[in-house]
Amino acid sequence: MTFGDKLIELRKSRGLSQEKVAEQLSVTRQTISNWETNQAMPTIDKAKDLSKLFRVSLDELLDNDVSSIMLDRMSNVEKLASMLIKIIKGFGVALIVLLIISILSIIFSYTSFRNANSKTVQPDKEAIVDVGGI
Repeated sequence: MTFGDKLIELRKSRGLSQEKVAEQLSVTRQTISNWETNQAMPTIDKAKDLSKLFRVSLDELLDNDVSSIMLDRMSNVEKLASMLIKIIKGFGVALIVLLIISILSIIFSYTSFRNANSKTVQPDKEAIVDVGGI
């Protein structure tokens, strides 16, 4: 039995309308409807309020479904963490690419400088004067 089915059963067995339950929990009637149709789950606080209202244990109310509520809540946190990890990985990859480009440009600059300075000046053959038999 789903949480919604259990909620409907408890509400009807007590002769309460969705509006009356919503009023006692300080939520909207639409919220109760969403819970009953399993489109949403109550927060832990509201689940505790429901258990008090219907005088059943939280375990009985949720029909041992606490894990699914916690998983619904955790899935949002996991989505955010996953998104942050992707952003951090993206920055990491960009940083590595920039580092490689920087290293290559330093190597290229050093090689160009070294080649420019290592060229020896060759004397012009025509500038050499034959001084004769010295």
